[in-house]
Parts: sequence; C-alpha cells; structure tokens
Amino acid sequence: GRNVLTRYADKTAALRAIRACLRDGSCLSLAEVVPRRGQRLSALVDLTALDAALVARLQAAEEAIYDAADDPQVNWDSADLAVMLHTAGFELRAPLNVDVQEDERHLTAAHLARWFSRSAEGSRPSYAGHLLSHLTEEELRRVETCFRRQLLDQIVTWQITLVLSARYQRIDDK
Repeated sequence: GRNVLTRYADKTAALRAIRACLRDGSCLSLAEVVPRRGQRLSALVDLTALDAALVARLQAAEEAIYDAADDPQVNWDSADLAVMLHTAGFELRAPLNVDVQEDERHLTAAHLARWFSRSAEGSRPSYAGHLLSHLTEEELRRVETCFRRQLLDQIVTWQITLVLSARYQRIDDK
C-alpha cells in the first residue's frame, strides 16, 4: 500500500484492521510518506532580506507544525511506524528503508494562495495559520512577500521522505 496510514489518527488500529484481513503468513509492504520530515517551505527561499529574529521565529513556527504531538498526520516517524506495526501483530522481515526523494515542482499562484490563506482547509490550519501563532500579521505579510517574489511561477526541488519496502509478516495467532 502507498500512504495507507496518513489519513488515520490511530494508525495502530488501522494496521490491526489490515492484519485481520490477511491470512496467516501474509506479508504487508508499505510506502508511506513521512510528513514530519516534509519539505520546509522556508528552505525554498533566500531569507536574507528578513531580519534574523524574524527568520528564527519563522523557522521555529515551521518546525512547530511538524512537532505537534496532537496532530496524527505529523506525530510519527519511521521508528514509530515500526513500533505500530509490531504492536498491530506484524513482524519485520526486511530492513525498513527510509528514502529521501526529490522532484521538481512548479509553484503557481494557487500554491501560494493556499499556503498564505488566513482560513483553515478543513480541520487543518493553513501554513499562514500556523505561522500566525509565532508571527504578527505584519511579519507574516513580509514573509509572504518574500516567498511570492522568489517562488511565484518558479520550479523548485521538492523533497519528500518515504518509508519504503517495509515487509512485515503477519504473526500467526497462537
């Protein structure tokens, strides 16, 4: 499966449900994006036009997005996945492989509008919504201007981290 777990708050319960569908001795192979290790937007721009204190708060705010213990989308990493799989009744049969992949992305006005929207997308705050917990509205406008000047209609190298080829065998019930 690919990105099977990202939408579930209780990943262990989801894995138990998957396990219940498998026959004894079956294997599960996953490719899961690890949002916690996702692309930091601030790494895509030259921040030297902003003062050092603002840059430090921007980067702290950005890291807080990925360190949120109460957010099931980002509150796990590859080591946590191994524990969840074991807890759900799977046994590791091949090494867990963490792979950082890069691709080229064309950043459009729609990307920037979504990132800097002041309203939430569903139940999740936008990037700007997260930043406003650390920055003033004026500071956010300065950051947005910096991003727009450098990123609008540009092609950037985007990184994602995947946990790949995690082969887990269903542990037979005793």
